[in-house]
Amino acid sequence: MKTGFLLLLLTAFLILPALLPPPPLAGEEKSSWEDYLAEADERAPSDKPAAFSLYEKAFRACPSDSSRFRIIRRAFSLSPCDPPPLSEAEKTEAEKHMLSLRVACLRNALSSFSPQGRIAVLKKIAEIAPSYASWADERIRAISHSLIESLTPDEKAELERLVENVTPSKLDDLARRFKKQGNYRMAIRLYWAYIMNKKTLTEEERSKIIAKVLELTKKLTEEISAEERKKLDDLFSSPMMTELTVRPSMKFFFIGSKDVLRRIKDKDIRAFDAAYILISDLYSNDPAANVRLPVVLNPFSTSRIYPSGAGFLVGRACFPADGKLPLHHYYIALDRKLGLPSLPYEFLYSGRREIASIYCRYMLGTPRRALREAEKMAAAFRRFYSERDIPFHLMPPYDVAAGFFLAVPLKYGKLRNGEFSWLKYREVWEIIISLSRALYPRYRFPVFYAYACAKVYGRKVYRDFAAMRLPVTEESFNDFAMEAFSLYP
Repeated sequence: MKTGFLLLLLTAFLILPALLPPPPLAGEEKSSWEDYLAEADERAPSDKPAAFSLYEKAFRACPSDSSRFRIIRRAFSLSPCDPPPLSEAEKTEAEKHMLSLRVACLRNALSSFSPQGRIAVLKKIAEIAPSYASWADERIRAISHSLIESLTPDEKAELERLVENVTPSKLDDLARRFKKQGNYRMAIRLYWAYIMNKKTLTEEERSKIIAKVLELTKKLTEEISAEERKKLDDLFSSPMMTELTVRPSMKFFFIGSKDVLRRIKDKDIRAFDAAYILISDLYSNDPAANVRLPVVLNPFSTSRIYPSGAGFLVGRACFPADGKLPLHHYYIALDRKLGLPSLPYEFLYSGRREIASIYCRYMLGTPRRALREAEKMAAAFRRFYSERDIPFHLMPPYDVAAGFFLAVPLKYGKLRNGEFSWLKYREVWEIIISLSRALYPRYRFPVFYAYACAKVYGRKVYRDFAAMRLPVTEESFNDFAMEAFSLYP
């Protein structure tokens, strides 16, 4: 008996160490969110950029709603927060966008000039942006051809009369006469008629006439009035051509004219940075983990703000008014950029974007007010969908669609203090993202969403979905749950 007991102890002594996790290597200890938070608080007074990065790490690792709220508020409150200078890659990206803005400025002005003025603008585009040279040359040729062809009715009649009645040898003299009068169009047309009708021209003579045509074409296309020349000079020396600059933040670098960037309040820049952390964490999608994203303020676009390439393009509608950014639209743009997964209907995207804005305003603004807005969205869903006889795919967008996503989480996701658990709601999207490619055709999305909510809030929620007149039955819910179990047990 004693021997068996000793053998058991020896076996445990040999096996248990293998079952325990290995000790961390020197320098590889994994910090907890409390460690990140403590270090961030310590560094905040002297090194705000480093503190911001540490607050972000603490936020992403933190398992508590109340602590996450406190952490993101501290990151948001870091002011002034001088971000790191642009890297070489970011400088290259900024230069590319500034060049695009200059080209956009010139292209936008084309319609306000005469044909000769447009040619001058196109030449400027080709000069500053060689990649546009062939595009500009093609349009210059088209405008030049149009200028040469644009004779008045009287000039056309006179040209036809001269070509029909004057011997070819005299057309050259007539062309020189019109050239002296400054009528370059008629001179060019007569030179071409001379080349076409004078059959005995040598190759050398023909080349000389063509050289005269090119000289006259150049004069014709550069025939610009003093008033329009001043207008061109004003365009080429405008702030959009000469005063573009970059204003970096922790997650973005804003590109635009000095005047516009100077007007943006530091608080709004910090709100956009903090909102990036919130929404990228909500969907576990962090493209700015290692590189900041460009935000190009383009006054020639009438739109608001939307993803473009690696970053965002901001139109006039979302420029800072009195220094304030319309942050609601910026939050929506972040969801457009970062939101996962693909959804089966456009109205669902509009609803999800409204929730992203609510989330940011909850965490960075007044939680109670944001929660009241969320409750209004849930009420709008019940009023304009649940109480009406319309199919799911015709659900109204925006607030009503947001209410579809929020109705059940608002009922079951409240904390004891009445606040909303965004961590729980994040789990819902984690399940949706995990299963999105495998499980739902568009008609099954309500059942899919009900399943994700049930995994987080409990199986009872399917009855709430059915009561809200959504196409979710106990049978469809059970079938979906069985199908999903193997992928997300």
